[in-house]
Amino acid sequence: MKAAQGKFYGMIILEVSLLIIVFLVSVQWMVLAFEALPTDILGPIITGTSHPFIGFFIGLLFTAVVQSSATSTVVVVAAVAAGIVRLDNAVFLVMGANMGSTVTSTLVSLGHVTRKKEFRKAIAVATLHDFFNILTALILLPLEYYFGLLSHLAVGMAVPFGSRGAQVFFYYFDPFHWLPPVITGTIVTFTQVHALLTLVLAMVLMFFSLHFISEIFKKILLGDSPNQVEKYLFDTSFKSLLLGIFSTALVQSNSLISSLIIPTVAINRLSLKRTFPFLMGANLGSTLIALLAALSKPDAAISIACAHILFNVIGILIFYPVQAIRNIPIRMARRLGKATMRNRVVGFAYVILTFFIIPFFLIYFSRGSIRVKQYYYEYRQPDSPQNVQPTHMHGGSPIYPQRVYYQEVNMDESWLTQTSEQSHILAYQKADTLFIGGQAYLLGTPERCWQEQDTQGLFRMCLRELKKKCNSTGLFCWTVALSTPSSINHLLRPPLFTVYM
Repeated sequence: MKAAQGKFYGMIILEVSLLIIVFLVSVQWMVLAFEALPTDILGPIITGTSHPFIGFFIGLLFTAVVQSSATSTVVVVAAVAAGIVRLDNAVFLVMGANMGSTVTSTLVSLGHVTRKKEFRKAIAVATLHDFFNILTALILLPLEYYFGLLSHLAVGMAVPFGSRGAQVFFYYFDPFHWLPPVITGTIVTFTQVHALLTLVLAMVLMFFSLHFISEIFKKILLGDSPNQVEKYLFDTSFKSLLLGIFSTALVQSNSLISSLIIPTVAINRLSLKRTFPFLMGANLGSTLIALLAALSKPDAAISIACAHILFNVIGILIFYPVQAIRNIPIRMARRLGKATMRNRVVGFAYVILTFFIIPFFLIYFSRGSIRVKQYYYEYRQPDSPQNVQPTHMHGGSPIYPQRVYYQEVNMDESWLTQTSEQSHILAYQKADTLFIGGQAYLLGTPERCWQEQDTQGLFRMCLRELKKKCNSTGLFCWTVALSTPSSINHLLRPPLFTVYM
Protein backbone atom coordinates (compact mmCIF):
# COMPACT_ATOMS: atom_id res chain seq x y z
CA MET A 1 0.00 0.00 0.00
CA LYS A 2 2.76 2.44 0.97
CA ALA A 3 4.73 1.52 -2.14
CA ALA A 4 1.69 2.24 -4.30
CA GLN A 5 1.15 5.59 -2.59
CA GLY A 6 4.82 6.47 -3.02
CA LYS A 7 4.63 5.65 -6.72
CA PHE A 8 1.43 7.70 -7.06
CA TYR A 9 2.89 10.80 -5.43
CA GLY A 10 6.15 10.32 -7.32
CA MET A 11 4.21 10.48 -10.59
CA ILE A 12 2.36 13.56 -9.34
CA ILE A 13 5.65 15.33 -8.57
CA LEU A 14 7.06 14.37 -11.98
CA GLU A 15 3.95 15.54 -13.84
CA VAL A 16 3.77 18.85 -11.98
CA SER A 17 7.51 19.47 -12.47
CA LEU A 18 7.22 18.91 -16.22
CA LEU A 19 4.15 21.15 -16.42
CA ILE A 20 5.96 23.92 -14.51
CA ILE A 21 8.86 23.68 -16.97
CA VAL A 22 6.37 23.93 -19.87
CA PHE A 23 4.78 26.92 -18.14
CA LEU A 24 8.13 28.70 -17.67
CA VAL A 25 9.06 28.00 -21.31
CA SER A 26 5.74 29.47 -22.46
CA VAL A 27 6.31 32.61 -20.36
CA GLN A 28 9.78 33.24 -21.80
CA TRP A 29 8.41 32.46 -25.25
CA MET A 30 5.78 35.16 -24.73
CA VAL A 31 8.46 37.66 -23.71
CA LEU A 32 10.39 36.92 -26.91
CA ALA A 33 7.20 37.23 -28.97
CA PHE A 34 6.31 40.59 -27.41
CA GLU A 35 9.82 41.87 -28.14
CA ALA A 36 9.59 40.73 -31.77
CA LEU A 37 6.17 42.24 -32.50
CA PRO A 38 6.18 44.79 -35.34
CA THR A 39 5.41 48.43 -34.58
CA ASP A 40 1.97 48.33 -36.20
CA ILE A 41 0.94 45.84 -33.49
CA LEU A 42 2.99 47.38 -30.68
CA GLY A 43 1.38 50.77 -31.21
CA PRO A 44 -2.20 49.75 -30.33
CA ILE A 45 -0.97 47.69 -27.35
CA ILE A 46 0.88 50.61 -25.80
CA THR A 47 -1.91 52.99 -26.76
CA GLY A 48 -4.55 50.81 -25.14
CA THR A 49 -2.66 50.32 -21.89
CA SER A 50 -1.51 53.92 -21.48
CA HIS A 51 -4.87 55.10 -20.09
CA PRO A 52 -5.33 53.82 -16.50
CA PHE A 53 -9.10 53.32 -16.58
CA ILE A 54 -9.11 51.76 -20.02
CA GLY A 55 -6.26 49.50 -18.91
CA PHE A 56 -8.37 48.44 -15.92
CA PHE A 57 -11.30 47.46 -18.13
CA ILE A 58 -9.03 45.75 -20.68
CA GLY A 59 -7.74 43.55 -17.85
CA LEU A 60 -11.30 42.87 -16.69
CA LEU A 61 -12.64 42.08 -20.17
CA PHE A 62 -9.68 39.88 -21.16
CA THR A 63 -9.95 37.85 -17.94
CA ALA A 64 -13.71 37.54 -18.31
CA VAL A 65 -13.26 36.15 -21.83
CA VAL A 66 -10.48 33.64 -21.04
CA GLN A 67 -11.95 32.96 -17.55
CA SER A 68 -8.49 32.69 -16.01
CA SER A 69 -6.91 35.47 -13.98
CA ALA A 70 -3.67 33.46 -13.86
CA THR A 71 -3.46 33.53 -17.66
CA SER A 72 -4.14 37.26 -17.92
CA THR A 73 -1.74 38.29 -15.12
CA VAL A 74 1.08 36.17 -16.54
CA VAL A 75 0.50 37.78 -19.96
CA VAL A 76 0.86 41.17 -18.25
CA VAL A 77 4.09 40.02 -16.56
CA ALA A 78 5.46 38.91 -19.95
CA ALA A 79 4.50 42.23 -21.57
CA VAL A 80 6.24 44.18 -18.79
CA ALA A 81 9.29 41.92 -19.01
CA ALA A 82 9.47 42.60 -22.75
CA GLY A 83 9.37 46.35 -22.06
CA ILE A 84 6.24 47.14 -24.07
CA VAL A 85 3.98 47.91 -21.09
CA ARG A 86 5.04 50.28 -18.34
CA LEU A 87 4.83 49.16 -14.72
CA ASP A 88 2.46 51.95 -13.67
CA ASN A 89 0.13 51.12 -16.58
CA ALA A 90 0.35 47.38 -15.90
CA VAL A 91 -0.88 47.89 -12.33
CA PHE A 92 -4.30 48.91 -13.67
CA LEU A 93 -4.38 45.87 -15.96
CA VAL A 94 -3.75 43.62 -12.96
CA MET A 95 -6.49 45.34 -10.96
CA GLY A 96 -8.95 44.66 -13.77
CA ALA A 97 -7.77 41.07 -14.12
CA ASN A 98 -8.34 40.56 -10.41
CA MET A 99 -11.93 41.70 -10.76
CA GLY A 100 -12.50 39.70 -13.95
CA SER A 101 -11.45 36.48 -12.18
CA THR A 102 -14.83 36.31 -10.45
CA VAL A 103 -16.89 35.99 -13.62
CA THR A 104 -16.64 32.16 -13.59
CA SER A 105 -18.16 31.80 -10.13
CA THR A 106 -20.91 34.26 -11.08
CA LEU A 107 -21.71 32.20 -14.18
CA VAL A 108 -21.78 29.02 -12.05
CA SER A 109 -24.35 30.65 -9.77
CA LEU A 110 -26.68 31.05 -12.77
CA GLY A 111 -26.98 27.25 -12.81
CA HIS A 112 -29.34 27.54 -9.82
CA VAL A 113 -31.73 29.85 -11.68
CA THR A 114 -34.60 27.32 -11.66
CA ARG A 115 -34.63 27.20 -7.82
CA LYS A 116 -35.41 30.66 -6.45
CA LYS A 117 -34.06 30.36 -2.90
CA GLU A 118 -30.91 28.55 -4.01
CA PHE A 119 -30.40 31.08 -6.77
CA ARG A 120 -30.62 33.95 -4.26
CA LYS A 121 -27.88 32.47 -2.08
CA ALA A 122 -25.77 31.34 -5.05
CA ILE A 123 -25.78 34.76 -6.71
CA ALA A 124 -25.10 36.39 -3.33
CA VAL A 125 -21.93 34.37 -2.64
CA ALA A 126 -20.71 34.80 -6.23
CA THR A 127 -21.21 38.56 -6.17
CA LEU A 128 -19.69 38.76 -2.68
CA HIS A 129 -16.40 37.95 -4.41
CA ASP A 130 -17.18 40.64 -6.98
CA PHE A 131 -17.96 43.31 -4.41
CA PHE A 132 -14.76 42.62 -2.50
CA ASN A 133 -12.73 43.22 -5.66
CA ILE A 134 -14.85 46.20 -6.75
CA LEU A 135 -14.58 47.96 -3.39
CA THR A 136 -10.85 47.25 -3.14
CA ALA A 137 -10.36 48.66 -6.65
CA LEU A 138 -12.44 51.75 -5.82
CA ILE A 139 -10.10 52.44 -2.90
CA LEU A 140 -6.76 51.59 -4.52
CA LEU A 141 -7.32 52.78 -8.09
CA PRO A 142 -7.38 56.53 -7.26
CA LEU A 143 -4.48 56.07 -4.82
CA GLU A 144 -2.45 54.48 -7.60
CA TYR A 145 -3.57 57.04 -10.18
CA TYR A 146 -2.66 60.10 -8.10
CA PHE A 147 0.15 58.84 -5.85
CA GLY A 148 1.47 55.63 -7.45
CA LEU A 149 0.84 53.75 -4.18
CA LEU A 150 0.89 50.18 -5.47
CA SER A 151 3.67 50.64 -8.03
CA HIS A 152 5.87 52.41 -5.49
CA LEU A 153 5.33 49.75 -2.81
CA ALA A 154 5.83 47.01 -5.40
CA VAL A 155 9.21 48.39 -6.47
CA GLY A 156 10.35 48.37 -2.85
CA MET A 157 8.98 44.87 -2.33
CA ALA A 158 10.86 43.64 -5.41
CA VAL A 159 14.27 44.96 -4.24
CA PRO A 160 15.30 41.72 -2.42
CA PHE A 161 14.63 39.77 -5.60
CA GLY A 162 17.25 41.90 -7.37
CA SER A 163 20.09 41.03 -4.99
CA ARG A 164 23.07 39.18 -6.41
CA GLY A 165 22.28 35.95 -4.57
CA ALA A 166 18.65 36.03 -5.64
CA GLN A 167 19.60 36.71 -9.27
CA VAL A 168 21.94 33.71 -9.30
CA PHE A 169 19.17 31.49 -7.89
CA PHE A 170 16.38 32.83 -10.10
CA TYR A 171 18.62 32.60 -13.17
CA TYR A 172 17.59 28.94 -13.45
CA PHE A 173 13.89 29.79 -13.47
CA ASP A 174 14.36 30.75 -17.11
CA PRO A 175 14.50 27.41 -19.00
CA PHE A 176 16.21 29.14 -21.93
CA HIS A 177 19.36 29.33 -19.78
CA TRP A 178 19.71 25.55 -19.46
CA LEU A 179 17.71 23.98 -22.30
CA PRO A 180 19.78 22.62 -25.23
CA PRO A 181 20.84 25.43 -27.62
CA VAL A 182 19.27 23.63 -30.56
CA ILE A 183 15.84 23.98 -28.89
CA THR A 184 16.22 27.58 -27.75
CA GLY A 185 17.79 28.60 -31.06
CA THR A 186 14.89 27.11 -33.02
CA ILE A 187 12.36 28.88 -30.80
CA VAL A 188 14.13 32.24 -31.09
CA THR A 189 14.45 31.97 -34.88
CA PHE A 190 10.80 30.97 -35.32
CA THR A 191 9.69 33.79 -33.00
CA GLN A 192 11.58 36.45 -34.93
CA VAL A 193 9.87 35.39 -38.16
CA HIS A 194 6.37 34.68 -36.80
CA ALA A 195 6.03 36.94 -33.76
CA LEU A 196 2.23 37.19 -33.61
CA LEU A 197 1.68 33.47 -34.24
CA THR A 198 4.28 32.70 -31.59
CA LEU A 199 2.52 34.94 -29.09
CA VAL A 200 -0.75 33.06 -29.61
CA LEU A 201 0.96 29.66 -29.37
CA ALA A 202 2.77 30.68 -26.19
CA MET A 203 -0.49 31.84 -24.59
CA VAL A 204 -2.21 28.57 -25.51
CA LEU A 205 0.72 26.55 -24.15
CA MET A 206 0.66 28.54 -20.91
CA PHE A 207 -3.12 28.19 -20.55
CA PHE A 208 -3.08 24.41 -20.90
CA SER A 209 -0.08 23.95 -18.61
CA LEU A 210 -1.91 25.90 -15.89
CA HIS A 211 -5.11 23.98 -16.60
CA PHE A 212 -3.46 20.58 -16.14
CA ILE A 213 -1.66 21.72 -12.96
CA SER A 214 -5.04 22.86 -11.65
CA GLU A 215 -6.67 19.52 -12.50
CA ILE A 216 -3.95 17.52 -10.74
CA PHE A 217 -4.21 19.42 -7.47
CA LYS A 218 -8.00 19.56 -7.72
CA LYS A 219 -8.16 15.76 -7.57
CA ILE A 220 -5.69 15.61 -4.69
CA LEU A 221 -7.38 18.28 -2.57
CA LEU A 222 -11.04 17.66 -3.35
CA GLY A 223 -11.34 14.10 -4.58
CA ASP A 224 -14.16 13.22 -6.93
CA SER A 225 -16.86 15.25 -5.17
CA PRO A 226 -16.63 19.04 -5.17
CA ASN A 227 -18.94 19.12 -2.14
CA GLN A 228 -16.11 17.68 -0.04
CA VAL A 229 -14.80 21.22 0.21
CA GLU A 230 -17.42 21.85 2.91
CA LYS A 231 -15.65 19.75 5.52
CA TYR A 232 -12.44 21.74 5.03
CA LEU A 233 -14.07 25.07 5.89
CA PHE A 234 -13.19 25.41 9.56
CA ASP A 235 -15.17 27.10 12.28
CA THR A 236 -12.99 30.24 12.49
CA SER A 237 -12.64 32.96 9.90
CA PHE A 238 -8.84 32.94 10.15
CA LYS A 239 -8.65 29.23 9.30
CA SER A 240 -10.96 29.82 6.35
CA LEU A 241 -8.71 32.67 5.20
CA LEU A 242 -5.62 30.44 5.37
CA LEU A 243 -7.44 27.62 3.61
CA GLY A 244 -8.39 29.95 0.78
CA ILE A 245 -4.77 31.09 0.40
CA PHE A 246 -3.15 27.65 0.39
CA SER A 247 -5.78 25.78 -1.64
CA THR A 248 -5.73 28.39 -4.42
CA ALA A 249 -1.92 28.61 -4.29
CA LEU A 250 -1.82 24.88 -5.10
CA VAL A 251 -4.67 24.67 -7.59
CA GLN A 252 -3.82 28.09 -9.12
CA SER A 253 -7.41 28.68 -10.09
CA ASN A 254 -9.26 31.31 -8.11
CA SER A 255 -12.29 30.74 -10.31
CA LEU A 256 -12.34 26.99 -9.63
CA ILE A 257 -11.95 27.26 -5.87
CA SER A 258 -14.61 29.97 -5.48
CA SER A 259 -16.99 28.14 -7.83
CA LEU A 260 -16.78 24.92 -5.82
CA ILE A 261 -18.27 26.44 -2.67
CA ILE A 262 -21.27 28.01 -4.42
CA PRO A 263 -23.44 24.84 -4.30
CA THR A 264 -22.64 24.45 -0.59
CA VAL A 265 -23.79 27.99 0.16
CA ALA A 266 -26.81 27.65 -2.13
CA ILE A 267 -28.20 24.71 -0.12
CA ASN A 268 -27.60 26.65 3.13
CA ARG A 269 -24.75 24.55 4.56
CA LEU A 270 -22.46 27.56 4.70
CA SER A 271 -23.20 31.20 5.47
CA LEU A 272 -21.84 34.21 3.64
CA LYS A 273 -19.96 35.28 6.78
CA ARG A 274 -18.06 31.99 6.92
CA THR A 275 -17.40 32.03 3.19
CA PHE A 276 -16.10 35.59 2.84
CA PRO A 277 -12.67 35.05 4.51
CA PHE A 278 -12.19 31.98 2.31
CA LEU A 279 -12.85 34.05 -0.82
CA MET A 280 -10.41 36.75 0.30
CA GLY A 281 -7.75 34.09 0.85
CA ALA A 282 -8.48 32.57 -2.56
CA ASN A 283 -7.80 35.95 -4.15
CA LEU A 284 -4.39 36.17 -2.50
CA GLY A 285 -3.45 32.56 -3.28
CA SER A 286 -3.99 33.15 -7.00
CA THR A 287 -1.07 35.61 -7.12
CA LEU A 288 1.64 32.96 -6.74
CA ILE A 289 1.80 31.94 -10.40
CA ALA A 290 2.50 35.49 -11.63
CA LEU A 291 5.39 35.77 -9.17
CA LEU A 292 6.76 32.42 -10.37
CA ALA A 293 6.59 33.67 -13.96
CA ALA A 294 8.47 36.88 -13.07
CA LEU A 295 11.36 35.48 -11.01
CA SER A 296 13.90 35.28 -13.82
CA LYS A 297 12.69 38.48 -15.50
CA PRO A 298 13.71 42.17 -15.14
CA ASP A 299 12.91 44.17 -12.01
CA ALA A 300 9.78 45.72 -13.52
CA ALA A 301 8.25 42.27 -14.16
CA ILE A 302 8.88 41.23 -10.55
CA SER A 303 7.41 44.54 -9.42
CA ILE A 304 4.13 43.98 -11.28
CA ALA A 305 3.83 40.50 -9.75
CA CYS A 306 4.39 42.12 -6.34
CA ALA A 307 1.73 44.73 -7.17
CA HIS A 308 -0.72 41.89 -7.79
CA ILE A 309 0.08 40.48 -4.34
CA LEU A 310 -0.17 43.89 -2.67
CA PHE A 311 -3.58 44.61 -4.20
CA ASN A 312 -5.02 41.56 -2.48
CA VAL A 313 -3.06 41.94 0.76
CA ILE A 314 -4.27 45.53 1.16
CA GLY A 315 -7.83 44.45 0.35
CA ILE A 316 -7.66 41.83 3.11
CA LEU A 317 -6.20 44.35 5.56
CA ILE A 318 -9.08 46.71 4.81
CA PHE A 319 -12.00 44.27 5.01
CA TYR A 320 -10.89 41.37 7.21
CA PRO A 321 -9.89 42.72 10.68
CA VAL A 322 -13.05 44.72 11.59
CA GLN A 323 -16.37 42.85 11.43
CA ALA A 324 -18.37 46.02 10.71
CA ILE A 325 -16.27 46.75 7.61
CA ARG A 326 -16.34 43.09 6.62
CA ASN A 327 -20.14 43.22 6.62
CA ILE A 328 -20.28 45.96 3.95
CA PRO A 329 -19.72 43.70 0.89
CA ILE A 330 -21.77 40.97 2.59
CA ARG A 331 -24.80 43.30 2.87
CA MET A 332 -24.34 44.42 -0.75
CA ALA A 333 -24.29 40.80 -1.93
CA ARG A 334 -27.39 39.93 0.11
CA ARG A 335 -29.33 42.86 -1.34
CA LEU A 336 -28.44 41.82 -4.87
CA GLY A 337 -29.45 38.26 -3.99
CA LYS A 338 -32.86 39.42 -2.76
CA ALA A 339 -33.36 41.55 -5.88
CA THR A 340 -32.48 38.52 -7.99
CA MET A 341 -35.03 36.36 -6.16
CA ARG A 342 -37.76 38.90 -6.96
CA ASN A 343 -36.71 39.07 -10.62
CA ARG A 344 -34.14 36.59 -11.92
CA VAL A 345 -33.38 38.83 -14.90
CA VAL A 346 -31.46 41.05 -12.45
CA GLY A 347 -28.80 38.36 -12.00
CA PHE A 348 -28.28 37.89 -15.73
CA ALA A 349 -28.24 41.65 -16.33
CA TYR A 350 -25.63 42.12 -13.59
CA VAL A 351 -23.24 39.58 -15.16
CA ILE A 352 -23.60 40.84 -18.72
CA LEU A 353 -23.37 44.53 -17.82
CA THR A 354 -20.54 44.30 -15.27
CA PHE A 355 -18.18 41.97 -17.10
CA PHE A 356 -18.86 42.56 -20.77
CA ILE A 357 -21.04 45.46 -21.94
CA ILE A 358 -19.80 48.27 -19.65
CA PRO A 359 -16.07 47.45 -20.12
CA PHE A 360 -16.48 47.11 -23.89
CA PHE A 361 -18.26 50.45 -24.34
CA LEU A 362 -15.94 52.32 -21.97
CA ILE A 363 -12.94 51.04 -23.93
CA TYR A 364 -14.55 51.81 -27.28
CA PHE A 365 -15.70 55.37 -26.52
CA SER A 366 -12.51 56.35 -24.67
CA ARG A 367 -10.12 55.58 -27.52
CA GLY A 368 -9.86 59.22 -28.65
CA SER A 369 -8.91 60.50 -25.19
CA ILE A 370 -5.75 58.44 -24.82
CA ARG A 371 -2.50 60.38 -24.46
CA VAL A 372 0.20 58.34 -26.11
CA LYS A 373 3.65 58.56 -24.56
CA GLN A 374 6.34 57.50 -26.98
CA TYR A 375 9.93 57.00 -25.93
CA TYR A 376 12.80 56.85 -28.41
CA TYR A 377 16.55 56.94 -28.30
CA GLU A 378 19.36 58.09 -30.54
CA TYR A 379 22.55 56.07 -30.64
CA ARG A 380 25.76 57.15 -32.33
CA GLN A 381 27.52 53.87 -32.97
CA PRO A 382 31.34 53.97 -32.68
CA ASP A 383 33.49 53.28 -35.70
CA SER A 384 34.56 49.89 -34.37
CA PRO A 385 31.61 48.20 -32.63
CA GLN A 386 33.76 45.21 -31.73
CA ASN A 387 35.97 47.38 -29.52
CA VAL A 388 34.23 50.35 -27.93
CA GLN A 389 36.72 53.11 -27.13
CA PRO A 390 36.15 56.39 -25.27
CA THR A 391 35.75 59.40 -27.57
CA HIS A 392 38.08 61.57 -25.44
CA MET A 393 39.42 61.99 -21.92
CA HIS A 394 37.99 64.43 -19.38
CA GLY A 395 39.75 64.97 -16.05
CA GLY A 396 41.45 61.61 -16.31
CA SER A 397 38.13 59.80 -16.89
CA PRO A 398 37.13 58.34 -20.27
CA ILE A 399 34.08 59.84 -21.96
CA TYR A 400 32.11 57.29 -23.96
CA PRO A 401 29.61 57.76 -26.80
CA GLN A 402 26.22 58.74 -25.44
CA ARG A 403 22.70 57.45 -25.87
CA VAL A 404 20.09 60.11 -25.34
CA TYR A 405 16.63 58.96 -24.32
CA TYR A 406 13.82 61.46 -24.67
CA GLN A 407 10.07 61.53 -24.32
CA GLU A 408 7.40 62.72 -26.72
CA VAL A 409 3.72 63.09 -25.88
CA ASN A 410 1.19 62.90 -28.71
CA MET A 411 -2.59 63.05 -28.79
CA ASP A 412 -3.02 60.67 -31.69
CA GLU A 413 -2.17 57.01 -32.27
CA SER A 414 0.66 57.58 -34.74
CA TRP A 415 3.71 55.37 -34.43
CA LEU A 416 7.23 56.09 -35.54
CA THR A 417 8.78 53.54 -37.88
CA GLN A 418 11.87 52.06 -36.29
CA THR A 419 15.24 52.09 -38.00
CA SER A 420 18.62 50.65 -37.11
CA GLU A 421 19.60 53.93 -35.43
CA GLN A 422 16.30 54.80 -33.78
CA SER A 423 14.28 52.34 -31.76
CA HIS A 424 11.54 52.12 -29.13
CA ILE A 425 12.36 52.02 -25.42
CA LEU A 426 10.71 52.93 -22.11
CA ALA A 427 12.37 55.47 -19.80
CA TYR A 428 10.28 57.18 -17.16
CA GLN A 429 10.18 58.31 -13.54
CA LYS A 430 7.62 57.16 -10.95
CA ALA A 431 7.96 58.86 -7.55
CA ASP A 432 11.61 58.35 -6.55
CA THR A 433 12.13 55.40 -8.91
CA LEU A 434 13.59 55.58 -12.41
CA PHE A 435 12.66 52.92 -14.98
CA ILE A 436 14.90 52.36 -17.99
CA GLY A 437 14.03 49.60 -20.42
CA GLY A 438 12.35 47.41 -17.81
CA GLN A 439 15.01 48.03 -15.12
CA ALA A 440 14.00 49.85 -11.91
CA TYR A 441 16.44 52.15 -10.08
CA LEU A 442 15.86 53.83 -6.75
CA LEU A 443 17.21 57.32 -7.38
CA GLY A 444 20.48 57.92 -5.58
CA THR A 445 21.10 54.18 -5.10
CA PRO A 446 23.96 52.94 -7.31
CA GLU A 447 25.77 49.58 -7.40
CA ARG A 448 22.98 47.73 -9.21
CA CYS A 449 23.96 44.99 -11.66
CA TRP A 450 21.98 42.98 -14.17
CA GLN A 451 22.61 40.63 -17.06
CA GLU A 452 22.36 41.61 -20.72
CA GLN A 453 22.85 39.72 -23.95
CA ASP A 454 23.82 40.73 -27.46
CA THR A 455 24.95 38.89 -30.57
CA GLN A 456 28.34 38.26 -28.95
CA GLY A 457 26.92 36.56 -25.84
CA LEU A 458 26.06 37.32 -22.21
CA PHE A 459 27.59 40.10 -20.12
CA ARG A 460 26.84 42.07 -16.95
CA MET A 461 25.99 45.76 -16.71
CA CYS A 462 26.53 47.58 -13.41
CA LEU A 463 25.12 50.93 -12.34
CA ARG A 464 27.95 53.02 -10.85
CA GLU A 465 26.45 56.51 -10.71
CA LEU A 466 22.96 57.94 -10.65
CA LYS A 467 22.51 61.68 -10.15
CA LYS A 468 20.02 64.32 -11.18
CA LYS A 469 20.83 67.49 -13.10
CA CYS A 470 19.16 69.99 -15.42
CA ASN A 471 20.29 70.95 -18.88
CA SER A 472 20.13 74.33 -20.60
CA THR A 473 16.59 73.74 -21.87
CA GLY A 474 15.23 73.43 -18.35
CA LEU A 475 14.24 69.79 -18.79
CA PHE A 476 14.92 67.33 -16.00
CA CYS A 477 17.42 64.67 -16.86
CA TRP A 478 19.23 61.82 -15.18
CA THR A 479 22.85 60.99 -15.89
CA VAL A 480 23.48 57.29 -15.49
CA ALA A 481 27.00 55.90 -15.70
CA LEU A 482 27.20 52.22 -16.57
CA SER A 483 30.22 49.98 -16.54
CA THR A 484 31.00 46.40 -17.50
CA PRO A 485 33.88 44.03 -16.70
CA SER A 486 37.04 45.19 -18.47
CA SER A 487 37.48 41.77 -20.07
CA ILE A 488 34.42 42.40 -22.22
CA ASN A 489 35.34 44.74 -25.04
CA HIS A 490 32.67 43.84 -27.56
CA LEU A 491 29.97 45.83 -25.80
CA LEU A 492 27.61 47.50 -28.26
CA ARG A 493 25.88 49.56 -25.56
CA PRO A 494 27.79 52.69 -24.45
CA PRO A 495 28.47 52.83 -20.69
CA LEU A 496 27.08 56.37 -20.37
CA PHE A 497 23.72 57.80 -21.33
CA THR A 498 21.33 60.54 -20.26
CA VAL A 499 17.61 60.13 -19.66
CA TYR A 500 15.59 63.28 -20.30
CA MET A 501 12.36 63.48 -18.34
